Amino acid sequence: MTIDQEKVSLQIRSALENRLAQVIKIERADLPVLAIAEIVSLLFCLHGHWNTFGGFAETTSAMRALMGEELFWRRPNATDDGPDVSTSVN
Repeated sequence: MTIDQEKVSLQIRSALENRLAQVIKIERADLPVLAIAEIVSLLFCLHGHWNTFGGFAETTSAMRALMGEELFWRRPNATDDGPDVSTSVN
């Protein structure tokens, strides 16, 4: 069975955008264009690692396995492709 990574990323993006809009109390349409990785980071920043939806490392690892690195980091319909993941932040 082959996973349609694009479809998976769109479904995950939709759920995450809905949750982020709910958490910061704005309309989903008012959210800035963010990569899935950025949305997940914001949600963990706002709620912490405990009792959210698993640990940060496990959550992001599972998402990257399902959709691939490029879709995880890519901002949709934006001229900026998101952060450069080829360099270390540390």
